[in-house]
Amino acid sequence: MDEIQQGKLKKKVWIILLIVLVLCLVGGATYYKIQQDTKEKELYAKVLGLGAPDMKAEVSFSALLIDNYSKVWSNAIDRRKDFSEAIYEFQNGDYAQKILVGLDEGEERIKENMRYLQNSPKEYSESYEILKEMYSVYTQLLEQAQSPSGSLREFNRKTSEYYEEYLKLENEFYISIPKEIDVLKTEFMEMEWTREDLGIFQ
Repeated sequence: MDEIQQGKLKKKVWIILLIVLVLCLVGGATYYKIQQDTKEKELYAKVLGLGAPDMKAEVSFSALLIDNYSKVWSNAIDRRKDFSEAIYEFQNGDYAQKILVGLDEGEERIKENMRYLQNSPKEYSESYEILKEMYSVYTQLLEQAQSPSGSLREFNRKTSEYYEEYLKLENEFYISIPKEIDVLKTEFMEMEWTREDLGIFQ
């Protein structure tokens, strides 16, 4: 084999090695991206799947407080007392304050989780849109719990409407989510939880 042929062979070998190296680098980068995308999707699914039961827990705390407002309000009217003052006194008592502090913390946590969920993968977009509607109703119920206002009849009517709308959307959400996410709901509902357990971003 003469020097020209040897030179051509070496050149071909180097070209092949370079191609193999490039393919390895591209393949490695692609594999890394797939791994990262998978992890991000798993985290997204977890936050989405726990979003509804987390919100439902806070809705339940709101409903508990709202129910007490309604009783205090009604009793004040029956006794011909100033209902605004009666609600103010109840709202500033230890029982109501503990719930209100928890509701404020829950509001921040859920808001942060909803921000994270904004960039939805295609397969979860329908569930996210329903959860977003649930969030809107949740904030209305939260406002009822944080700042009761209007007449007692109007207050009770709005609360009932919001709660019914929330339950309707919740059913739609659980119908829309993939099975692997629905498992998270079952696990969540069986947990002995506190508010701290819900803070994915705490």
